[in-house]
Amino acid sequence: MGAPKRRATGQTAWTVSEPDLERAGDRLYALPLEEFVTARNELAKRLRKDGDKQGADEVAALRKPTLVAWTVDQLAHTKRREVDLLLDAGKRLVDAQQTSLSKGSRTELDAAQASLRKSIGTLTEAAGGILGPRASSSMLTRVSETLRAAATGAEGRELLARGCLVDELEDTGWDIVAMLRPGPPREQTSRSAKSAPAARKKPTAADAHRAKQLEDLGRARAAAEKRVAAARRKEDAAAERLADAQAALRAAEDELAEVTREIARLEGGS
Repeated sequence: MGAPKRRATGQTAWTVSEPDLERAGDRLYALPLEEFVTARNELAKRLRKDGDKQGADEVAALRKPTLVAWTVDQLAHTKRREVDLLLDAGKRLVDAQQTSLSKGSRTELDAAQASLRKSIGTLTEAAGGILGPRASSSMLTRVSETLRAAATGAEGRELLARGCLVDELEDTGWDIVAMLRPGPPREQTSRSAKSAPAARKKPTAADAHRAKQLEDLGRARAAAEKRVAAARRKEDAAAERLADAQAALRAAEDELAEVTREIARLEGGS
């Protein structure tokens, strides 16, 4: 597919010059969010007109990204170096975590964790500029979580590298895992146990009650987070359906206007 050509109206005209649907699809995700549906439909229509029905069907099936996913895609297309650094830090974090668990060393883990946080902070700040008035604290937090999840997850890494995420991603929990200190070697543990006091303070009823409360609250928070995530997905899906409906309405209105003009021309000529 050739690169998109801009029209004076700000919409995107596509010319097909190579059979690379994946790259053409990726380019769609680099467009302004409000242009995605129109450009996708226009590209699918062009492919179908050129006789590439399979390609047209593949393009037509591409989903419009949520606002969070689109913001991350824009970062991938406009902040390539920063995103590459994030992906590198994410891979080093995953590798360092395995090393720390097996060898009991945190040096590489701490360095990778610091690099990841720095990259996420830099990109989240850039996301604020992309979102503009829509850059609420909640929105930027969701962008940050998606960046972290994409950097440390196999599926998200490829999509982030290509800049074609469709949905926001949930945090993989690497920040929490990285905070856990690996246990000491078996021999050291044995010596520590021998030198430890024989008797330990017995938990009181208040301690048990507090632990039970924390456990219950933890479950309640996890359930609430799931409901919030589900509500966000519904909100984004509703916004996507509205945008698609508006695009379809504009296309139908344009077609009606064209037919009406043709009828008027023929009637005037008779």
